[in-house]
Amino acid sequence: MNQTSNDVDEGSSPSPADNVSLDERLSRLERIVRELERDDQQLDDALRLFEEGVEHVRAAREALSRSELRIENLVSDAEVEEDDSFTSAE
Repeated sequence: MNQTSNDVDEGSSPSPADNVSLDERLSRLERIVRELERDDQQLDDALRLFEEGVEHVRAAREALSRSELRIENLVSDAEVEEDDSFTSAE
């Protein structure tokens, strides 16, 4: 049985532009990989899935970078507070 572009998606999936969680993006990427590994995948469908996957990867990297920056800021703020409490105790 041939796959059509309407049959490729498994249920509703987040589009790369949606404001979705990292877990949802990773889940969608796993489904995309499974679809791309199929032998009966049509070239147009495979290209569309690949493009969608690349967009999800980019969005996931951006989300991870934002989270990393937040963590660095929190740690930095905590170190400043610790330094302030140490100097005021002297």
